[in-house]
Amino acid sequence: QQNSNQALYNIAIKGSDTVYDTSDFRGFLLSVITIKVGDQVANLLYKKLGKIPIIGGLFTKFDWLRTAVSDFAGVFAAAMVKKYAMTLYNDLSRQLFHGQILGEFTGCPQTKFKESKQANPNYRAADLYFPSSSQFGSADVDYNNVELVSSPVTFDVTPYEVNAGDTVTLSWDATGVGGATGVTISGGGVVATSRPLHGDPITDTVSADTDYTLTVVGIDPPLTEVRRVKIFQQGDQVTFAVTPPEVHPGDTVSLQWNASAIAGATEVTINGGHLNSAVRAVAGVDTDTVSTDTTYTLTVNGTGITRTASVTVTAAGEASITAQPLNTEEGRKTKVIWDASAVTNSSIGIIGLDPPEGWPPEGDTCYDMTEDNADFQLTVPGSTLTREVTVVSLAPVPPLQFDTSSVELHPDETAVISWSTGHPDAIVKLNGGVVGNSGSLEVGPGDYEISVDEANGCGNIESRTIHIEFNPEPPLEPGQ
Repeated sequence: QQNSNQALYNIAIKGSDTVYDTSDFRGFLLSVITIKVGDQVANLLYKKLGKIPIIGGLFTKFDWLRTAVSDFAGVFAAAMVKKYAMTLYNDLSRQLFHGQILGEFTGCPQTKFKESKQANPNYRAADLYFPSSSQFGSADVDYNNVELVSSPVTFDVTPYEVNAGDTVTLSWDATGVGGATGVTISGGGVVATSRPLHGDPITDTVSADTDYTLTVVGIDPPLTEVRRVKIFQQGDQVTFAVTPPEVHPGDTVSLQWNASAIAGATEVTINGGHLNSAVRAVAGVDTDTVSTDTTYTLTVNGTGITRTASVTVTAAGEASITAQPLNTEEGRKTKVIWDASAVTNSSIGIIGLDPPEGWPPEGDTCYDMTEDNADFQLTVPGSTLTREVTVVSLAPVPPLQFDTSSVELHPDETAVISWSTGHPDAIVKLNGGVVGNSGSLEVGPGDYEISVDEANGCGNIESRTIHIEFNPEPPLEPGQ
């Protein structure tokens, strides 16, 4: 127990220049709460004020304003935290010394029952007094001489968890508090009147979560203990969910629920979306198609227990599919281009391609056009989101024309090659160099290739070659 007290102190002062009064544990914890929490609230308030555009802008210009606002935040936070320090302290005290935290940490038998492993409710942090600060917070503490005083106050409310309308019993004993003249108890239907330090138990009927407060009067400051009674919620046994929680317009969601643990429940009613007053079994699954943000409410008939579940409908996203070109001749290739990366990271389907599924979220592929129009539809698995594009098939055009005025040249002779293609959107190259769709050129002996390629990068449409021979003999004269 003593080691745990020392550990709490060491945690509080770690990395801090704050000097705490450790003459008694109660005052020490109150100081920790007031100073530490006050600093946090002040810092948060200062940052919040700084985020207001007009104030934040002035912060960067005037140091005095920044300092003034910081001082204001500190004063305001200190006043606010001081007001609630006792409540915070009481709550911290209960959690440290009533729960298993301290008992499990120290293994002390006085902080927990051996059988149930639960904390002893009669052991309180509020009344551990230490003779001097030198015996608490120093690395040289003689733990054998530290005086620990068990709590002089007993305040119990049983049972601590009940059904609505049940009765609880309050009992107390504060006779061990020196100088105390009496107690007051309030909460629920208990009237806050003066009561003896130890009296007969009283009862109260509860219909909601209730805090009961015992205050020992006649001492300064008064000693306060708080006990909470919770209402057992049947609704905690009801599950209701909508999946997926975020969809695109027109998607289908699944509703799952289970209220079979509620005694006497035979059916539920669901409202929301297209399910209006839909009566269903106590456990089951249903579906609905949504186009806007939708909240579903499940009511366990005859009990008043309700549960809600929501689905958020997001924009369909920048999913697209197109083709280049959108009109092309039979026998040529169009490039199908798509992008659904803003919608999904998984593979998608493209109806019209082979195979129709398993394509990456973003990409392209070349498609051989036939005499029929080509329809492509992008689909996202698990969603009704689709995108479509149609490529119109045009009639075939005349083949590439590539001619030469001569296939044999003698010294000092030239030839003229000419070409023409009916593919206005294609890329035409002569021996690798881009030329117009039609034209002519004076050339000498050699090899010449004209190629017509798809502008979309899907390869060659057609090609022709010409070889012009060189004859070193002079040409024959007329009549020879």
